[in-house]
Amino acid sequence: MGVTVGSGEFRYEVIEGWGKLPDGWTFKEVAAVAVDKKDQVYCFTRGAHPIIVFDRDGSFNRNRTKISKHPSPFPLPEGEG
Repeated sequence: MGVTVGSGEFRYEVIEGWGKLPDGWTFKEVAAVAVDKKDQVYCFTRGAHPIIVFDRDGSFNRNRTKISKHPSPFPLPEGEG
């Protein structure tokens, strides 16, 4: 069993090794994590790949490096896009 963090209704289990990145990629620093209604997990990093998206099981889905013309709930930091 992993470590549980948080409190009240917001308790989460840490799963070591979750989040399978493509070869040669690293998380560097993860500043934030969000989950959408499809259970996709968005990791906001300070590395070469600022937004990395996983499915609920930790399999790499895609990354976002540029802001699209369509509104996004997850815009990139100013100067990166």
